[in-house]
Amino acid sequence: MRPTLDAYAALRIVKAVEVYGPHLECAFRGTWDAERQAVTRADLVARGSRDKIPVIAAQYPHGSVALHTHPAGSSLEPSEADIDCALMLAAKGVGFGIVSPDAEQFYLMIDPAALVFVSHDARAAVDAELARIRRCRWGRLHLQWYPPRRRAS
Repeated sequence: MRPTLDAYAALRIVKAVEVYGPHLECAFRGTWDAERQAVTRADLVARGSRDKIPVIAAQYPHGSVALHTHPAGSSLEPSEADIDCALMLAAKGVGFGIVSPDAEQFYLMIDPAALVFVSHDARAAVDAELARIRRCRWGRLHLQWYPPRRRAS
């Protein structure tokens, strides 16, 4: 079954986009129905610019889905920032999707029902690894070798 937006969620997305404009990104907290494979509610949680939007992980409870619009006329293909954000939220048990401003197209990158609960220690390890990767230049992973310490004699 293909993931969808139900009529109520789609209406809330379209109304928010009408208010803030189709050329800016809007972020929504979605309620996910795993049985129907559908987003049943979408609450506006943030507004951004043409290519950036703030994501506050605390706004998304475990099992929900983080949705955001891409500006009108652009594709639903995820950017590098979208992928980073999706990984960060997935570590917290939150799904991730991209929707067109008219709510006609929906791309679910990460299904929240497919995520298993991750312990606090594992989430901290994932967060630390993502932070380390973000600090690397040009998105490439650079490993640094540290020489062993010499013992004082």
